Order: sequence, then structure tokens, then C-alpha cells
Amino acid sequence: MGLESYNLKLFPHGNQVLLTEIGWEVKGEIYIPFSNIISFLFSLENVISYTPLELSKSEDAQCYYCYSDYNSIIEIEINYGDYEEYIQEISIRFAVCNPKGTYENAMMLCKLLSDHLKLEVLDMRLEQVLDFTDELQMAKSKKTFEEKKDHFFSTFDLPYEVISQPIHCGKAFWEVLKKGNK
Repeated sequence: MGLESYNLKLFPHGNQVLLTEIGWEVKGEIYIPFSNIISFLFSLENVISYTPLELSKSEDAQCYYCYSDYNSIIEIEINYGDYEEYIQEISIRFAVCNPKGTYENAMMLCKLLSDHLKLEVLDMRLEQVLDFTDELQMAKSKKTFEEKKDHFFSTFDLPYEVISQPIHCGKAFWEVLKKGNK
């Protein structure tokens, strides 16, 4: 998890996710065909494929997509960037400085994926699997996001409007921030 990003992990209902010394790991015997994920992603409005700037030679570009509209860029990474015919996880992340509404769009995207592919959604910062019908838990998730956003801006002593357009996480984010572009 980057300082600039908020992260969610989706995994098949029936599997478990555990926090280990190397991060969150999915355990279980339930897999989803890669082709089912791709078909569903491309059926969604505003979802496109993209190649992260920091893509390594060991990662497969066909594992990267994003939801991109005028307000949000939400990155979708399948199976840690490793193509396999059957996978156990999808990562969703977005830069905390993205314009207002990005968190809500990410939750909408997670709910659509969850409902269609029978996935659980882990809010990695909250450290809880989300129940979209539990208003209190969803409010806690939103509050956790807002706290991370506030922490990011205060850590770097940045004004909230330092970046006024949707932006990717990772290397792309840090390059824009370094240039001071809006």
C-alpha cells in the first residue's frame, strides 16, 4: 500500500484473507476464470485497459485496467499482475488526492464486481471484509479513507487542491506531484 493510495482486495466468497508478515494473502481453493473477470470489466462503462508506468518485465499488461471518468481514476490489478487462467484476487486502488466522489465510485465498482463474480471485498486499511448492507461499517470505511487522505496531505504539508484532476497511483502520481502540476 502506497502512502498516496487507498486499497481494496477482492477475493472469491468462501476463501479467506489473512494478514501475514508479507501482507494480505488469500487462502482457499476457490478460483475465478480470468476470462470471466475480463468479460465483466469490459461490460462496465468507463473501464479501460492501461499499462502502469512501473510495470516490470515479470508483470503482464493484460492484468491492468482502470475505471476512468472525469472525476475518478480507479486502478484494477488482477492477480498481482501475473496472468493465470484462474485467479484468486483482484486489487482496487486509487489515489487519495483524486477528486471528491472517487471513494464512492470505488465502492460502486467493488459492489458490482462482488455481486457479479461472487467476491468478498476487504478494506485493507480498515482491515475488515465489507458488508455493503451494513451502514455503520460502510461509514467506518469512509471515515478510514478520509483519515488516510487527511494524513497524506498533512504529512507532505500539501493543500487539498494540489492536484485537481484524476490521477493514477504509484510512479505516475509522484511524477505529477514532483512537477507541481494541477
